[in-house]
Amino acid sequence: MKATVGLGVGEGHRGIKNGMPKFNYAFDPPHLDPLFAAKSASLSVRRIEDAGLKEILQTPGVAFGAFNLLDALLDPGNSHFVFREPLGQSREIKTALSGLFGRFVARAYSEKVLKFSHFKTLQRPLPMTLSGSIGASVHGNATGDLPDWVAWNPRLRTLAIIEAKGSNDAAGVGPTLARAYDQTGRARIMIGRRRAPYKRYAIATRWGVASPKATTPLLRVKDPEVEGHATPEEMAAIGLGLVRAHHASLLMGLGYRELACALNDLAGAPIESSD
Repeated sequence: MKATVGLGVGEGHRGIKNGMPKFNYAFDPPHLDPLFAAKSASLSVRRIEDAGLKEILQTPGVAFGAFNLLDALLDPGNSHFVFREPLGQSREIKTALSGLFGRFVARAYSEKVLKFSHFKTLQRPLPMTLSGSIGASVHGNATGDLPDWVAWNPRLRTLAIIEAKGSNDAAGVGPTLARAYDQTGRARIMIGRRRAPYKRYAIATRWGVASPKATTPLLRVKDPEVEGHATPEEMAAIGLGLVRAHHASLLMGLGYRELACALNDLAGAPIESSD
């Protein structure tokens, strides 16, 4: 399947021809494509920017100013604000920026198209508690990079593990999507010793360039489903835990540490015995 998903910009946005920059888009398996194989779909630049801002705020360490992006770009031996080299010229910088903006696009796509509204960044040490009341947590492999997020869709009461990758490879995003797919398998959502049902989404992006050699922007999504069992009440408990964790990480990024810690404590607290 080769459809096209458009990134429609907001009204009044300047500098985009026809207001509809597009990604060449494909979803695997096609019959599960939430866009119904449509040839275009709206995903505004504003939405991507908003997703990027939330992602930065929810990145662990942001409250301490550890954004990491500028640290990678600036000359460490210079006390002035000096870049290592012109942006976008070296492969390292292209790779870094492709990964960063690929993450922003993947989150915007996950919010707009897949309807996930609450995200928790996966990080070690594992297991990571999702709901202490039912013993739900994320477990993972001992080695290797973890996927990016565990996410919650409150409308469908669906869980997901999502990995986003960006690429600047002129050949396309096939190998990148394969690596993202493998990475989603390094984490699993458990309720005690029982696997919960969830989606595994691998999302890969390649940015297009106009020169020196024109390339087409690409967006590829792979959607395998992991079988498991959970009651509606258990899914609701995990969802509530993710809602609390999502807002706690935003509050932490904004500097409200005490309130963020209180929300995290609520998410991890077990049910108190009635004895």
